[in-house]
Amino acid sequence: MEKTILSSSDKLIISNLLDQAEYYLLELGEFYPFGTLLKNGRITPFSIHNGSNQPNIDEMIVEYDKYAIEGLAKKDFDSCGIAIEVLVNGEDGILIKLFNDFGMKQITIFYTIKADTVDFKF
Repeated sequence: MEKTILSSSDKLIISNLLDQAEYYLLELGEFYPFGTLLKNGRITPFSIHNGSNQPNIDEMIVEYDKYAIEGLAKKDFDSCGIAIEVLVNGEDGILIKLFNDFGMKQITIFYTIKADTVDFKF
């Protein structure tokens, strides 16, 4: 398996996404996709919501990807990340999509929910 090279910006975005994911997983046991923007070294969480109580996840992911690509093209932010809860071969994970001017890369981080923490496996 090829190792993904992560920049310091990527690591900052991933850290923020995992902090948010841990909160959602401990409080709710799951989460809808969400994102984090990085502009001038400042992290800002963001979400896209169509108003539905049960939004279509696939449609949400398309909208997040579109937002990331268009926002980068317009220089609205320097980079961003999107966290998506996934199940891979029966194992819980978080697919993280990282976007910047050089393109997009994906990593999956698996996790186990414990009593009061989430154990992320890198």
